[in-house]
Amino acid sequence: MEDERRRLTVAFGKQTAELQYAPDDAQAVAQLKEQVAERFGIAPQYQKLVYRGKEVGSTAKNAAPSSLPANCKLMLLLNGAYHAAVRDGKVLPSSSSIDCNHRESATASTAGSTTSNLVEELEKHSEASASPSPLVSRVKHTPAIDASELADDVVLMQLFRGKNGYDFIFPRSERVLDVKKKLSLVLGMSSPQALRLVIKGKTPSDETLLGDVAQQSRSVKCMVLLQAQQHVVLEKEEELRGLLNELAQSQAALQRVERQMARNFTSREESLLQLSRVLDDSQRIAANLGLVQHHLSGGSSGAATKAAKPRASTETLAALAESVQEARKLTEAAQKLLERHSSV
Repeated sequence: MEDERRRLTVAFGKQTAELQYAPDDAQAVAQLKEQVAERFGIAPQYQKLVYRGKEVGSTAKNAAPSSLPANCKLMLLLNGAYHAAVRDGKVLPSSSSIDCNHRESATASTAGSTTSNLVEELEKHSEASASPSPLVSRVKHTPAIDASELADDVVLMQLFRGKNGYDFIFPRSERVLDVKKKLSLVLGMSSPQALRLVIKGKTPSDETLLGDVAQQSRSVKCMVLLQAQQHVVLEKEEELRGLLNELAQSQAALQRVERQMARNFTSREESLLQLSRVLDDSQRIAANLGLVQHHLSGGSSGAATKAAKPRASTETLAALAESVQEARKLTEAAQKLLERHSSV
Protein backbone atom coordinates (compact mmCIF):
# COMPACT_ATOMS: atom_id res chain seq x y z
CA MET A 1 0.00 0.00 0.00
CA GLU A 2 1.11 3.54 -0.73
CA ASP A 3 0.84 4.68 2.87
CA GLU A 4 3.22 1.88 3.92
CA ARG A 5 6.05 3.11 1.72
CA ARG A 6 9.06 4.76 3.33
CA ARG A 7 11.29 7.49 2.03
CA LEU A 8 15.08 7.48 2.03
CA THR A 9 17.93 9.39 0.41
CA VAL A 10 20.68 7.79 -1.66
CA ALA A 11 23.98 9.69 -1.97
CA PHE A 12 26.45 9.11 -4.80
CA GLY A 13 29.30 11.59 -4.54
CA LYS A 14 27.73 15.06 -4.68
CA GLN A 15 24.51 13.70 -6.15
CA THR A 16 21.53 12.69 -4.05
CA ALA A 17 18.14 11.22 -4.85
CA GLU A 18 15.05 10.75 -2.69
CA LEU A 19 13.44 7.35 -3.23
CA GLN A 20 10.50 5.38 -1.86
CA TYR A 21 10.26 1.67 -1.07
CA ALA A 22 8.01 -0.86 0.65
CA PRO A 23 10.04 -2.14 3.65
CA ASP A 24 8.18 -5.44 3.97
CA ASP A 25 8.29 -6.28 0.26
CA ALA A 26 10.53 -9.26 -0.52
CA GLN A 27 11.73 -7.40 -3.61
CA ALA A 28 12.48 -4.16 -1.74
CA VAL A 29 16.23 -4.26 -2.47
CA ALA A 30 15.71 -5.04 -6.15
CA GLN A 31 13.18 -2.22 -6.46
CA LEU A 32 15.52 0.22 -4.75
CA LYS A 33 18.37 -0.71 -7.08
CA GLU A 34 16.12 -0.26 -10.11
CA GLN A 35 15.27 3.26 -8.94
CA VAL A 36 18.95 3.96 -8.31
CA ALA A 37 19.77 2.77 -11.82
CA GLU A 38 17.23 5.19 -13.26
CA ARG A 39 18.60 8.12 -11.25
CA PHE A 40 22.37 7.52 -11.48
CA GLY A 41 22.80 5.26 -14.51
CA ILE A 42 24.51 2.47 -12.52
CA ALA A 43 23.24 -1.01 -13.36
CA PRO A 44 21.79 -2.92 -10.36
CA GLN A 45 24.44 -5.67 -10.54
CA TYR A 46 27.17 -3.05 -9.98
CA GLN A 47 25.51 -1.32 -7.01
CA LYS A 48 26.35 -1.60 -3.34
CA LEU A 49 23.97 0.28 -1.03
CA VAL A 50 25.45 0.92 2.41
CA TYR A 51 23.74 2.05 5.63
CA ARG A 52 25.94 2.71 8.67
CA GLY A 53 28.74 0.53 7.37
CA LYS A 54 26.49 -2.41 6.44
CA GLU A 55 25.37 -3.37 2.97
CA VAL A 56 21.60 -3.33 2.48
CA GLY A 57 20.42 -6.80 1.49
CA SER A 58 18.38 -9.85 2.40
CA THR A 59 21.06 -12.03 4.03
CA ALA A 60 21.66 -12.25 7.78
CA LYS A 61 24.86 -10.17 7.69
CA ASN A 62 23.20 -7.37 5.73
CA ALA A 63 20.99 -4.52 6.89
CA ALA A 64 17.44 -5.63 6.07
CA PRO A 65 15.25 -3.07 4.27
CA SER A 66 12.61 -3.47 6.98
CA SER A 67 15.15 -2.35 9.62
CA LEU A 68 15.94 0.96 7.90
CA PRO A 69 14.38 3.95 9.67
CA ALA A 70 12.26 6.39 7.72
CA ASN A 71 14.15 9.23 6.00
CA CYS A 72 17.52 7.51 6.46
CA LYS A 73 20.48 8.08 4.14
CA LEU A 74 22.22 5.36 2.13
CA MET A 75 25.56 5.57 0.36
CA LEU A 76 25.88 4.15 -3.15
CA LEU A 77 29.21 2.46 -3.88
CA LEU A 78 30.41 0.59 -6.94
CA ASN A 79 31.00 -3.08 -6.09
CA GLY A 80 33.75 -5.49 -7.01
CA ALA A 81 31.83 -6.74 -10.06
CA TYR A 82 31.92 -3.23 -11.49
CA HIS A 83 35.69 -2.90 -11.09
CA ALA A 84 36.23 -6.36 -12.57
CA ALA A 85 34.11 -5.38 -15.57
CA VAL A 86 36.12 -2.19 -16.02
CA ARG A 87 39.40 -4.12 -15.88
CA ASP A 88 38.12 -6.55 -18.50
CA GLY A 89 36.97 -3.69 -20.72
CA LYS A 90 33.33 -4.83 -20.51
CA VAL A 91 32.13 -1.58 -18.94
CA LEU A 92 33.02 2.02 -19.64
CA PRO A 93 32.51 4.24 -16.59
CA SER A 94 29.92 6.97 -16.98
CA SER A 95 30.73 10.57 -16.08
CA SER A 96 29.00 10.02 -12.74
CA SER A 97 31.20 7.07 -11.85
CA ILE A 98 34.31 9.01 -12.88
CA ASP A 99 33.47 11.82 -10.48
CA CYS A 100 31.95 9.80 -7.65
CA ASN A 101 34.13 6.71 -7.50
CA HIS A 102 37.33 8.75 -7.02
CA ARG A 103 38.99 7.11 -10.02
CA GLU A 104 39.62 3.72 -8.37
CA SER A 105 39.87 2.07 -11.78
CA ALA A 106 42.97 4.15 -12.53
CA THR A 107 45.03 1.78 -10.37
CA ALA A 108 44.29 -1.10 -12.74
CA SER A 109 46.54 0.24 -15.51
CA THR A 110 48.25 -3.14 -16.01
CA ALA A 111 45.06 -4.97 -16.93
CA GLY A 112 45.60 -4.59 -20.69
CA SER A 113 45.65 -2.04 -23.47
CA THR A 114 41.91 -1.34 -23.23
CA THR A 115 42.15 -0.53 -19.55
CA SER A 116 45.35 1.48 -20.10
CA ASN A 117 43.52 3.71 -22.54
CA LEU A 118 40.70 3.95 -20.04
CA VAL A 119 43.10 5.12 -17.34
CA GLU A 120 44.46 7.82 -19.63
CA GLU A 121 40.95 9.06 -20.32
CA LEU A 122 40.19 9.10 -16.59
CA GLU A 123 43.29 11.15 -15.86
CA LYS A 124 42.48 13.58 -18.67
CA HIS A 125 38.97 13.96 -17.34
CA SER A 126 40.35 14.54 -13.85
CA GLU A 127 42.70 17.31 -14.98
CA ALA A 128 40.14 19.02 -17.22
CA SER A 129 37.24 18.85 -14.79
CA ALA A 130 36.05 22.26 -13.67
CA SER A 131 34.99 20.95 -10.27
CA PRO A 132 37.12 18.46 -8.32
CA SER A 133 35.88 15.06 -7.27
CA PRO A 134 33.70 15.28 -4.14
CA LEU A 135 36.01 12.75 -2.49
CA VAL A 136 39.15 14.79 -3.15
CA SER A 137 39.55 18.07 -1.30
CA ARG A 138 43.24 18.87 -0.97
CA VAL A 139 45.10 22.14 -0.55
CA LYS A 140 45.18 23.66 -4.03
CA HIS A 141 48.86 24.57 -3.89
CA THR A 142 50.01 21.10 -2.79
CA PRO A 143 51.42 19.25 -5.81
CA ALA A 144 50.25 15.71 -6.43
CA ILE A 145 52.65 12.91 -5.56
CA ASP A 146 54.15 11.14 -8.56
CA ALA A 147 53.91 7.49 -7.53
CA SER A 148 56.32 6.47 -10.31
CA GLU A 149 59.13 8.19 -8.39
CA LEU A 150 58.64 6.00 -5.31
CA ALA A 151 60.89 3.08 -4.42
CA ASP A 152 59.75 -0.42 -5.33
CA ASP A 153 59.28 -1.47 -1.70
CA VAL A 154 56.75 1.25 -0.78
CA VAL A 155 53.22 2.13 -1.86
CA LEU A 156 51.29 5.41 -1.89
CA MET A 157 48.02 5.02 0.03
CA GLN A 158 45.47 7.66 -0.97
CA LEU A 159 42.62 7.65 1.54
CA PHE A 160 39.35 9.52 1.06
CA ARG A 161 36.83 10.33 3.77
CA GLY A 162 34.03 12.63 2.70
CA LYS A 163 35.61 15.58 0.92
CA ASN A 164 38.98 15.14 2.62
CA GLY A 165 41.93 13.26 1.19
CA TYR A 166 44.96 11.86 3.03
CA ASP A 167 48.18 10.66 1.38
CA PHE A 168 50.51 8.27 3.22
CA ILE A 169 53.53 6.29 2.05
CA PHE A 170 53.86 2.82 3.60
CA PRO A 171 56.23 -0.10 3.12
CA ARG A 172 54.56 -2.85 1.12
CA SER A 173 55.31 -5.23 4.00
CA GLU A 174 52.93 -3.39 6.34
CA ARG A 175 49.28 -4.32 6.80
CA VAL A 176 45.90 -2.70 6.27
CA LEU A 177 45.69 -2.43 10.07
CA ASP A 178 48.79 -0.20 10.09
CA VAL A 179 47.06 2.19 7.70
CA LYS A 180 43.95 2.26 9.90
CA LYS A 181 46.07 2.90 13.00
CA LYS A 182 47.76 5.91 11.46
CA LEU A 183 44.56 7.36 10.04
CA SER A 184 42.65 6.85 13.30
CA LEU A 185 45.27 8.97 15.09
CA VAL A 186 44.89 11.71 12.48
CA LEU A 187 41.09 11.63 12.73
CA GLY A 188 41.09 11.45 16.54
CA MET A 189 39.38 8.05 16.62
CA SER A 190 39.73 6.03 19.80
CA SER A 191 40.41 2.81 17.91
CA PRO A 192 41.48 1.80 14.39
CA GLN A 193 38.67 -0.76 14.50
CA ALA A 194 36.24 2.14 14.10
CA LEU A 195 37.36 2.47 10.46
CA ARG A 196 36.71 0.37 7.39
CA LEU A 197 38.74 0.71 4.20
CA VAL A 198 36.99 -0.02 0.90
CA ILE A 199 39.26 -0.74 -2.06
CA LYS A 200 37.66 -1.38 -5.44
CA GLY A 201 34.38 -2.27 -3.77
CA LYS A 202 35.94 -4.76 -1.34
CA THR A 203 37.01 -4.56 2.30
CA PRO A 204 40.38 -6.29 2.85
CA SER A 205 41.05 -7.85 6.25
CA ASP A 206 43.29 -6.05 8.75
CA GLU A 207 46.10 -8.56 8.24
CA THR A 208 46.22 -8.15 4.46
CA LEU A 209 49.63 -6.93 3.30
CA LEU A 210 49.67 -3.66 1.40
CA GLY A 211 51.80 -5.31 -1.25
CA ASP A 212 49.00 -7.80 -1.89
CA VAL A 213 46.49 -4.96 -2.09
CA ALA A 214 48.57 -2.88 -4.49
CA GLN A 215 49.89 -5.82 -6.55
CA GLN A 216 51.83 -4.21 -9.44
CA SER A 217 50.55 -0.69 -8.78
CA ARG A 218 52.56 1.92 -6.89
CA SER A 219 49.47 3.64 -5.48
CA VAL A 220 46.17 2.54 -3.98
CA LYS A 221 43.03 4.63 -3.66
CA CYS A 222 40.53 3.65 -1.00
CA MET A 223 37.41 5.04 0.61
CA VAL A 224 37.30 5.34 4.41
CA LEU A 225 34.01 4.44 6.07
CA LEU A 226 32.96 4.08 9.68
CA GLN A 227 32.04 0.71 11.09
CA ALA A 228 28.37 0.34 12.04
CA GLN A 229 29.34 0.34 15.74
CA GLN A 230 31.11 3.68 15.32
CA HIS A 231 27.93 5.30 14.01
CA VAL A 232 26.27 4.35 17.30
CA VAL A 233 29.19 5.87 19.21
CA LEU A 234 28.87 9.14 17.29
CA GLU A 235 25.14 9.26 17.98
CA LYS A 236 25.70 8.67 21.69
CA GLU A 237 28.45 11.31 21.82
CA GLU A 238 26.06 13.79 20.21
CA GLU A 239 23.42 12.81 22.78
CA LEU A 240 26.04 13.31 25.50
CA ARG A 241 26.70 16.89 24.34
CA GLY A 242 23.01 17.68 24.61
CA LEU A 243 22.75 16.13 28.08
CA LEU A 244 25.76 18.09 29.35
CA ASN A 245 24.11 21.31 28.20
CA GLU A 246 20.89 20.32 29.97
CA LEU A 247 22.85 19.46 33.11
CA ALA A 248 24.45 22.91 33.19
CA GLN A 249 21.05 24.54 32.68
CA SER A 250 19.55 22.55 35.56
CA GLN A 251 22.47 23.41 37.84
CA ALA A 252 21.96 27.09 37.04
CA ALA A 253 18.20 26.74 37.60
CA LEU A 254 18.74 25.26 41.07
CA GLN A 255 21.03 28.15 42.07
CA ARG A 256 18.49 30.63 40.75
CA VAL A 257 15.68 29.06 42.80
CA GLU A 258 17.90 29.07 45.92
CA ARG A 259 18.59 32.80 45.51
CA GLN A 260 14.93 33.58 44.95
CA MET A 261 13.91 31.63 48.04
CA ALA A 262 16.60 33.28 50.17
CA ARG A 263 15.35 36.75 49.15
CA ASN A 264 11.64 35.87 49.07
CA PHE A 265 11.39 36.93 45.42
CA THR A 266 8.71 34.32 44.68
CA SER A 267 5.90 32.69 46.59
CA ARG A 268 6.48 29.43 48.41
CA GLU A 269 4.21 27.57 45.96
CA GLU A 270 6.09 28.92 42.93
CA SER A 271 9.46 28.02 44.48
CA LEU A 272 8.32 24.47 45.23
CA LEU A 273 7.05 24.12 41.67
CA GLN A 274 10.41 25.24 40.27
CA LEU A 275 12.25 22.86 42.60
CA SER A 276 10.05 20.00 41.41
CA ARG A 277 10.94 20.81 37.81
CA VAL A 278 14.65 20.87 38.62
CA LEU A 279 14.34 17.55 40.44
CA ASP A 280 12.49 15.92 37.54
CA ASP A 281 15.03 17.23 35.03
CA SER A 282 18.02 16.14 37.11
CA GLN A 283 16.63 12.62 37.56
CA ARG A 284 15.98 12.31 33.83
CA ILE A 285 19.45 13.65 32.95
CA ALA A 286 21.16 11.31 35.42
CA ALA A 287 19.30 8.30 34.03
CA ASN A 288 20.08 9.21 30.42
CA LEU A 289 23.74 9.86 31.23
CA GLY A 290 23.89 6.39 32.75
CA LEU A 291 22.53 4.88 29.53
CA VAL A 292 25.02 6.81 27.41
CA GLN A 293 27.82 5.67 29.73
CA HIS A 294 26.73 2.05 29.25
CA HIS A 295 26.84 2.37 25.45
CA LEU A 296 30.08 4.33 25.17
CA SER A 297 31.94 1.98 27.53
CA GLY A 298 31.07 -0.98 25.31
CA GLY A 299 28.55 -2.41 27.77
CA SER A 300 26.55 -5.41 26.57
CA SER A 301 24.80 -8.42 27.95
CA GLY A 302 25.30 -12.15 27.66
CA ALA A 303 28.31 -13.91 26.18
CA ALA A 304 29.39 -10.79 24.29
CA THR A 305 30.24 -8.96 27.50
CA LYS A 306 33.75 -10.39 27.75
CA ALA A 307 34.54 -9.41 24.16
CA ALA A 308 33.15 -5.89 24.53
CA LYS A 309 35.75 -3.14 24.45
CA PRO A 310 35.52 0.56 25.28
CA ARG A 311 34.16 2.26 22.22
CA ALA A 312 34.92 5.85 23.25
CA SER A 313 38.18 7.51 24.25
CA THR A 314 39.43 7.29 27.83
CA GLU A 315 39.06 11.07 28.15
CA THR A 316 35.42 10.96 27.04
CA LEU A 317 34.60 8.15 29.45
CA ALA A 318 36.30 9.99 32.33
CA ALA A 319 34.36 13.18 31.59
CA LEU A 320 31.16 11.17 31.32
CA ALA A 321 31.71 9.48 34.70
CA GLU A 322 32.26 12.88 36.30
CA SER A 323 29.06 14.22 34.71
CA VAL A 324 27.08 11.26 36.04
CA GLN A 325 28.28 12.12 39.56
CA GLU A 326 27.37 15.79 39.07
CA ALA A 327 23.86 14.83 37.94
CA ARG A 328 23.40 12.63 41.01
CA LYS A 329 24.60 15.42 43.32
CA LEU A 330 22.18 17.81 41.64
CA THR A 331 19.33 15.35 42.18
CA GLU A 332 20.23 14.96 45.87
CA ALA A 333 20.47 18.73 46.38
CA ALA A 334 17.12 19.39 44.70
CA GLN A 335 15.50 16.56 46.68
CA LYS A 336 16.77 17.92 50.02
CA LEU A 337 15.62 21.46 49.27
CA LEU A 338 12.21 20.25 48.18
CA GLU A 339 11.77 18.12 51.31
CA ARG A 340 12.97 20.91 53.60
CA HIS A 341 10.66 23.59 52.22
CA SER A 342 7.70 21.27 51.75
CA SER A 343 7.64 20.56 55.48
CA VAL A 344 7.69 24.24 56.48
